[in-house]
Amino acid sequence: MKKALCLTAMLLVVMGCEDTTNITGDEAQLMNGRVVAALHGIVADNASGARLNDVLVTTVVNGGVRTNRSIATGYYVFSGLNTGEYELTFSRSGYAMHYATINVPSLDDFGVGNDYTSEDYPISMTRDMDMLPLSSSLTGSVYLRTAQDEEIPAYGVTVQADFSDYSISPRTMSTQTSVNGSFALDSMPAAGPIRVYAMQFSDGESTWTTATATVALYPDYKSSMSNLVMVLED
Repeated sequence: MKKALCLTAMLLVVMGCEDTTNITGDEAQLMNGRVVAALHGIVADNASGARLNDVLVTTVVNGGVRTNRSIATGYYVFSGLNTGEYELTFSRSGYAMHYATINVPSLDDFGVGNDYTSEDYPISMTRDMDMLPLSSSLTGSVYLRTAQDEEIPAYGVTVQADFSDYSISPRTMSTQTSVNGSFALDSMPAAGPIRVYAMQFSDGESTWTTATATVALYPDYKSSMSNLVMVLED
């Protein structure tokens, strides 16, 4: 009888070693290893490369907002981030607001799988950010092509600059043309190439289709684009 009990006990030990999913209760509670990430980076001016201090970096962790500010070297850090996706927001006066997403890996990504472990996996992640200064300007003119094939200044047309190719805010900037068809936009992100639209327009009798063009925006520079000419709808 004693021999049978010993064999049973040995079998249970072996089965327990091979299948950790049978671990329950207080023992399982202790085996809650996880990935713990420290996220850090440098924030700089995209144009000059100068490090930016006092940039407010924001993210959401477990439903709560966490913030950090970059120091004189442009450095910021968040610690204690567990597995999951995090959206970062970078904001500072005089710059476009920037967005970035990072993914903290899981234990599966390290080959641990579903095995129980009491050890945390500390990792370090880097996400630098180059911020676009709001130092660009843009001027231009919009014309309406009439049925007589004449081009007349377009008054009251909405002109929209589109930054949707960049992970920034503002996504768009807009203004309206003056009596002579001209327009101007200031304090724009120095993003490089963007699309500019003269939006569909109607004077109550005729309708003109949207016109578009590409223009490059540079830091501390006023760009002047070629005329946007809107044609009548068919």
